[in-house]
Amino acid sequence: VGRQAEHDIRWTYKVKDSDLGESITEIFARIGKSFPAVRHPTIMSHPVTGKAALYLSPGYTVRLCSFTEEDSRDTLDRIFKHVIQPQKVFAYRWEPHDLLIWDNRSVIHCATSIPDDADRLMYRIGVNDGPFFGG
Repeated sequence: VGRQAEHDIRWTYKVKDSDLGESITEIFARIGKSFPAVRHPTIMSHPVTGKAALYLSPGYTVRLCSFTEEDSRDTLDRIFKHVIQPQKVFAYRWEPHDLLIWDNRSVIHCATSIPDDADRLMYRIGVNDGPFFGG
């Protein structure tokens, strides 16, 4: 209880045409200035349901604070191995004009790959219903 994790978007950044001419170090430095790593509780209380949920992501959580680097990586790897087991994953099969809604505070989610020649159009709507972390 009370543990914190560091989240950093740099590890999932996709290089863009506008980044050409910059080294990865320069790109990461620029992104780190605009979007610095942040610390969050590892367990949050859902502000509506009150249920506890892990607040960790294989794409963004880079370390568990107060752990050694080795223990942090080992613990995160074990957690993600457990929660991302195929029998625990809901993989949606998209059809044209589908609408999918989920509670962003309660799931680990990611986009799936599509063929290079496929079109993907998505709209994202967020609902701000108060503070993210409940007591």
